[in-house]
Amino acid sequence: MTELDDLIHLTGYGIKVIHDSILESGSGLQGLKPGLSVEALVGRIHSNLFYQTFRSIEAVAALYAEVIAKGHVFNDGNKRTAVVSMLTFLDLNGYGLVVNENQLADKIVELSDGRTNYRQFALWLKPKIFEN
Repeated sequence: MTELDDLIHLTGYGIKVIHDSILESGSGLQGLKPGLSVEALVGRIHSNLFYQTFRSIEAVAALYAEVIAKGHVFNDGNKRTAVVSMLTFLDLNGYGLVVNENQLADKIVELSDGRTNYRQFALWLKPKIFEN
């Protein structure tokens, strides 16, 4: 099990690369919304990690998903970027996720529109995460 203090985190550049690769292989409008930055998302994630108590990998993964999905810094693909960034974060730290893709998509929409939050999402994720 990875200690939370030893986690590998995504950078703003990494999240932007994830976003761009999603849109290259699919559809959507490239680029960032004016006045918004991916670095601000990363700052929000790190601020939450510094000022709040996180006790599990699923809570940190859920935070990544919520911040990116709700941040809406990209012109398109915010929810897709949130999912792939969350999965990448888990993978970098030695974890995987077994989940129905449609259920995961529904949960990301709920995160994005505020019907759920990262704490509730983390509870949903917990039984679906496994250590590689």
